[in-house]
Amino acid sequence: MRWFIKGRQVDIDFHPIIISSLILGWSLYYYLSTVSVPEDGPKSVFFIKPLVIGILLCFPFVIFSSIKIRQIEIDSKKPEEESETADRGFLDHRRIFFAASLATYAVAITFLGYLIPSALFIFSVVYYLGSRNLWILIVLPLGCAISLSVIFRFLLTVPLPIWPSW
Repeated sequence: MRWFIKGRQVDIDFHPIIISSLILGWSLYYYLSTVSVPEDGPKSVFFIKPLVIGILLCFPFVIFSSIKIRQIEIDSKKPEEESETADRGFLDHRRIFFAASLATYAVAITFLGYLIPSALFIFSVVYYLGSRNLWILIVLPLGCAISLSVIFRFLLTVPLPIWPSW
């Protein structure tokens, strides 16, 4: 949606705001309904509590990134149209690759534990994005996977199956 306010053009994209509000509302509802369960109570919310905290921390960034304010220059010339590449939607090969890699990652995590699929997922995405630096291709996936497993396992006390349980 576009507004003109005091010589400024304000563009607001409502799609990310609506989707993130729905995700935040559902996660808060799920967290609050799970905490009030008399059998387990707060012990039953291993993963949803850090998820809600992360969503709450990211929500303002989604709001601010969906609002764009530009100064309008008053000229007799018509502003030139910006040439943007046409968005191909979901048929873009990068989106198809990312969706397929997420699905593969979700399946692999159930059979191979957390550490191996996470490192392979990060490696494949970084390689597909065009990075060919050997240090980034090795250190980043291993560092992220190990540090996230330590954070979830010891700091947040979320039990993660680190290795395959065959």
